[in-house]
Amino acid sequence: MNKNGDTVAHIDAYYNYLQPGFNQWNLTDKSGRTVAHQAAEQDHLPPDFNQWELADNSGWTVAHEAACYGNLPSNFNKWDLVDNKGRAVAQVAREYEPPPPNAIDRVLLRKIRRNNQS
Repeated sequence: MNKNGDTVAHIDAYYNYLQPGFNQWNLTDKSGRTVAHQAAEQDHLPPDFNQWELADNSGWTVAHEAACYGNLPSNFNKWDLVDNKGRAVAQVAREYEPPPPNAIDRVLLRKIRRNNQS
């Protein structure tokens, strides 16, 4: 563990150096943050990852972490997991998920149409 409380596995997850078949996702740092949290933040979870309910000391799950960074897989279905404050993954995803790439284009098109109708 380094001075920040990270294990070697946390550092490997950050840099995407975890070995294929790695299965110690529940290793924690000082704050209870798991290796899976670190991998989720960096979008380095394997496609078959299924331990979304792993939580840190505040109840923030791996799913919350992935949602916060827009890294949930398209087949994710555990939207009702909640942290210690009662925040569901669905709420976090709505708050942090970036808008679709063409959302800004749609807003601009609406403005142009309105201006042309005036």
